Amino acid sequence: MSPSNRMLTIGRDDHCATGAERAGFRNSRLAIVRLATPYIEFQRLIERLHHKLLGVIADALHREGAPAVNAVQALMLDRIGEQELRAGDLLRGGYFLGSSASYNIKVLFNGGFLEDCQAPDRRTRKIRVTDKGREVQRLVAATYEQQLRAAIDAAAPAGELASLNERLARLDYMIKGLVF
Repeated sequence: MSPSNRMLTIGRDDHCATGAERAGFRNSRLAIVRLATPYIEFQRLIERLHHKLLGVIADALHREGAPAVNAVQALMLDRIGEQELRAGDLLRGGYFLGSSASYNIKVLFNGGFLEDCQAPDRRTRKIRVTDKGREVQRLVAATYEQQLRAAIDAAAPAGELASLNERLARLDYMIKGLVF
């Protein structure tokens, strides 16, 4: 069943509604159907772009003979930056998911890319990036810089990128309200 057909099945139990209620529901259902296909395509595009970003970072790690980290772990180190964070902050930020994040944090600790730092509250475990992890951060930053140069060469208008970022932030806020 195609995504738009799947959306058509929403609200089949409207047999108890009045005529006016059914008309209003049909109009809202029509709006959902019209939005469904572009929205699903948009979701797939975001997923594809993320997958491509991981591929670009993995290629950069491989080319540089970087330490034994994968692209997701490299992005995790980049996200932590210079901060001292609780591991849960990475999860709550919506960047990484549950057990996968926990596993990757463990791998980064065992590989010497992350270390514990003294937290004021001894019940809380905070982490920070080591010098070895900063090498990976520099590699990710260089990859981003290379992509930025390519965008400039392709004459990507800054205004369009800013507008796109605004729309994506609004969508992120809307989805966060639905999920979390």
